[in-house]
Amino acid sequence: MAKPNAVQQLGTDLKLQQSHIAIISETWFSDQHTNDVLSIEGFTLYRRDRSKRRGGGVCAYVLNNIDCSVLPYNNCTDDIEIMWLKCTYNGNIYCIACCYHPPNPHYDRSLFVPSLIHGIDTFSSKYYNEYIIIAGDFNSLDCTALESQCGLVQLVNDPTHCNNILDKVFTNRFDLYSATAGKSLVKTKHHSVLVSAASSTNTPLPRRTRVKVYDLRAHNIDFLRWSISHCDWNPLFASDDVQFIYDRFLSNVQMLIGQCIPAKLVTVGPSDPPYVTPLIVTSA
Repeated sequence: MAKPNAVQQLGTDLKLQQSHIAIISETWFSDQHTNDVLSIEGFTLYRRDRSKRRGGGVCAYVLNNIDCSVLPYNNCTDDIEIMWLKCTYNGNIYCIACCYHPPNPHYDRSLFVPSLIHGIDTFSSKYYNEYIIIAGDFNSLDCTALESQCGLVQLVNDPTHCNNILDKVFTNRFDLYSATAGKSLVKTKHHSVLVSAASSTNTPLPRRTRVKVYDLRAHNIDFLRWSISHCDWNPLFASDDVQFIYDRFLSNVQMLIGQCIPAKLVTVGPSDPPYVTPLIVTSA
């Protein structure tokens, strides 16, 4: 977004799509970019720039008639690029997380998803029956815990960068929204993702979904650690093919998880309240 004319191109996109909110990952904004230069008519800009390093950053352009504020929330570390917004529109409350997880982060990548989950738990306890939307560029980060532990559903099914789905949208109201990926006027290697209300006439409501929930109590995690440390990994290095080694490694780890961590299939549906997560269903 720091490129010449990128803000103007985004503004044209927003008007053509009649968008209410635009979430941008990897903005490259810095202190040198003032809000008056980055403004888009009819929208308010909310931003969280990366500090002390170039690149990164997230921002959101929100339509002026939407009551919006940045939610005060401390991530696990300042390097984690997540900005939470609270938007009120037509009597509904939306808690929106704008995210960017870089390919080579300066933090422990295992902290990113737990930070999001903690945010969901924090705001769900404050705002009853809110809409949760988490969107951004996650690169290759494993986000399955957002689905298995929080009951969210990932909406994007089309590749957004080459043949990969790097840009994702998670929500607790997957019965109301659909997502499509396409080209933006802004020059970028990523496709944009357009999230819109699902058509009641053309899009059938989703059926109840079965979700696998793992028993992550300490003794099961300890058993998995012990099994990984005692596993014979030498056969992986019998080949010089890096892809073969990587595939075998993933296969072995998945096998050990299946052996060490008990799992249960639970069923959640679109009519369930957002606070009834798969983990609550397994505890009931």
